[in-house]
Amino acid sequence: MNAVDLAKEWLKYSKSDLTTARHMLEDVYPKETEFVCYHSQQ
Repeated sequence: MNAVDLAKEWLKYSKSDLTTARHMLEDVYPKETEFVCYHSQQ
């Protein structure tokens, strides 16, 4: 795997973490803030 492929893979993971954080922040009640923070910082 070259550097570009590796960067694309990490970008895919980061987009997934952002999607998860947004979902948990906007759609989950009660808010699980520690999980939102975890996925946000990833």
